[in-house]
Amino acid sequence: MKKRVIGKLFWGIILIICAVLLVLDSVGTEMGFLNGLPVFRTIAVIFLLAGALEELSKRDYGGFFFSVAIAFIIYEKQIAKWLSLEDGNIISNWTVLLVALLLTVGFSLLFGKRTFTFTYNGGKEKHKVAGSYVTNIDCSAFDEMTVNNELGSCEVHFSNVESYTGNGVLTVNNELGSMKIYVPAEWTVTNRIENELGSVQTKGEPNGNGKTLIIQGTNELGSVQIIYVQ
Repeated sequence: MKKRVIGKLFWGIILIICAVLLVLDSVGTEMGFLNGLPVFRTIAVIFLLAGALEELSKRDYGGFFFSVAIAFIIYEKQIAKWLSLEDGNIISNWTVLLVALLLTVGFSLLFGKRTFTFTYNGGKEKHKVAGSYVTNIDCSAFDEMTVNNELGSCEVHFSNVESYTGNGVLTVNNELGSMKIYVPAEWTVTNRIENELGSVQTKGEPNGNGKTLIIQGTNELGSVQIIYVQ
């Protein structure tokens, strides 16, 4: 509850600051050292940096470093002006993004939490993992399940498929990792994975309109493969 109150207060102050900047710029008010700043870019950067701080508080290093990187790209010309540089292109955008990626991986390896979490019918268990691992879902007890993979290599298999009743929900959250989901070809998969700068592929062909499996979640800078097996 306390974190929610602090979060609301934080974002409330950010929104008020942005609103004041818009009003002052619209009426042409002198803003001291802020004069001449690109207001809309400044507001975008404020949101990005505020979001970066929030992600850092959650130890989401990818969200933090990429937010800072995008803010730098947006505000690069202004930063060059402050540094009295003639060229407004201080560093290439691809280099900035690559640095953000390397910092994300480095900090995640040093300080991140790599956790494999699964849920069966309301029960929840957590297992620490590192590197590669394989998990089997027992379809006789499968209703919904969540798999989180960070910087690892994960395979998901289904067992006791003859007991599967259909309409199960598999939630995957894959960040900077590789995940392969092996699905019986008799099933019908509904893919609802939200992909961000990664790859989500389906390999193989289903045999028909069988029992439904819903796969949802997110894939950030990683690879997810849904593989039909005979």
